Amino acid sequence: MARLTPHATTDPRQPRLIVIALLTAAVMIVDGYDLQVIGLLVPTLSRHWDVPVSEFGSVLAAAPLGLGIGAALLAPLGDRFGRRRLILTSFAVLIAAVTGSGLARNLTELAVLRLLTGIALGATLPNIAALLAEQVPARNRATWLTVTGAGIALGAIGSGVATPLVVEVFGWGAAFVFSGGVSAVIWLLLLFWLKEPSAAPGPSNKAADRDQGTLFMQVLRRPYLRPTLALWALFASNTLLLYMLGNWIPALLAARGWTMAEASGAIAWFGAGGLVGGLGIATLMDRWNPTKALLLAYGLAFSSLSLFSVVPAEHWIWNLLLGVVGSSISGVGVTISAVVASIYPSRMMASGIGFTVAVGRVGAVGGPALGAVMIGRGLSAETFLLALLLPVMLCMVCAIGLRLPGREVRGDPR
Repeated sequence: MARLTPHATTDPRQPRLIVIALLTAAVMIVDGYDLQVIGLLVPTLSRHWDVPVSEFGSVLAAAPLGLGIGAALLAPLGDRFGRRRLILTSFAVLIAAVTGSGLARNLTELAVLRLLTGIALGATLPNIAALLAEQVPARNRATWLTVTGAGIALGAIGSGVATPLVVEVFGWGAAFVFSGGVSAVIWLLLLFWLKEPSAAPGPSNKAADRDQGTLFMQVLRRPYLRPTLALWALFASNTLLLYMLGNWIPALLAARGWTMAEASGAIAWFGAGGLVGGLGIATLMDRWNPTKALLLAYGLAFSSLSLFSVVPAEHWIWNLLLGVVGSSISGVGVTISAVVASIYPSRMMASGIGFTVAVGRVGAVGGPALGAVMIGRGLSAETFLLALLLPVMLCMVCAIGLRLPGREVRGDPR
């Protein structure tokens, strides 16, 4: 039998761990769908409300901003008081906010509900990822976390496939109501199946917190300071790339004459690339280390983005390139829990994920806003994509700084 870590005592073959992994993936799918669907709906809402596309920047930025707030202020509470209660409460709020988004009557109402959706996701995601990370073998933890994290890409793919069909039959609001209904079913499954691990965080950790400072300061102390700063900068830049592509590519393609179905198909290619790429990056992390795997991924993204300005703008070529870009940018996005788990010990896991997600929201908020400015100035799709080479290079620099001093960051069995 494979040797497990002290905080990963559950046999991965046991049905309960499999169920927890499936539920974690389901929550990630909801995340991917909810964050992607608004970008697909912008052209429809622009016509329905007679509002220019360029004015949707605040709506697109609301959920990423809320996700950062929830990840920074609420998610770390799971390390102190237990994860199950926080997950169930925040996911219930998510259901109400997403369903309510389908009833919004203007940009302001939709922005507020998207903000609340993001806050709920920000509290939920780090804790359910940390709960799973505590129970899986350290030697292949990156693969476990990325397989479940790939649900984000699946959700984005599902959004690209389902949204045009749902909107055509039931109207734009049904795209949100559909997500709320699926989320309600997932919440019931979480209620009955989700359990705290035997070594769950709780009041017993408070003394350690007092001795070692606040959860926030722990990740900024040696030996974690340098990898923490590199991690934050990397995911802020990667998230900027992810949201600029996910939110504005449909509008850019629509401006070129692509139909909603064709633009949604392009986003599905992007999400599918993230799914395949995330699994590949995780496998390389388990075999090598995060730095080498990430450098390879960003090198691929740099090459692919450069090609948009030189290849013909035909559907099959651009879809293929978007799939390759997605395998890198979206693929890195689904490995966030695995990268964090390679740096921090279990007692800091939810905090490490939460703070990283929160800082990453700087890019998520900046992406839609910067994209709105670029589109407002009439940039072509080729120029838009070429401009993304700069943040890709920044990501490559940050990946080099992820290693803890004096140690290879790979499946560390702390």
